[in-house]
Amino acid sequence: MAVSSAVGCVADRRSEDATGGDPIGGDHAEPASLDAFADGEWSLHVDRTWDGASAKVTAPTDALSEADYHPTAEPTVHLVVVQKDGAFVSVGASPIHGSRSAASPTAIEFELSDGTFAGGRFVVRPGGKTLEAELTLFGSGRPIVESHRGELIRND
Repeated sequence: MAVSSAVGCVADRRSEDATGGDPIGGDHAEPASLDAFADGEWSLHVDRTWDGASAKVTAPTDALSEADYHPTAEPTVHLVVVQKDGAFVSVGASPIHGSRSAASPTAIEFELSDGTFAGGRFVVRPGGKTLEAELTLFGSGRPIVESHRGELIRND
């Protein structure tokens, strides 16, 4: 099942300064804290997609590295709703639902079950000035059928 129903478009990835370092205007701020990921509405601004071939995946639990992702041709935005003190999440216009399965100082992971063919995961991590999220869907016959990453921004 593809999660391609977008709720909007996003701008291209942040520009880097002339030295290839920090994004323009970067002030070396601390990464966003996972404590900020609380109940409410968020937007996942997908700007990177797994190509399906760069990493040898043998199980749905296999982690993908940032190097396995490439800029998307058509950036999309998915609505993310967090409920019950961060215990439940729904993603997308035809929502995929899941519950928190793990948390550490570096990531919060949700196991997605309702609304998917074979399950999936939604992972929130600290990013630059915002949180980052990964939406990965599992398959039957293929451990991972698609995976997307991008900024996770709280809707005001």
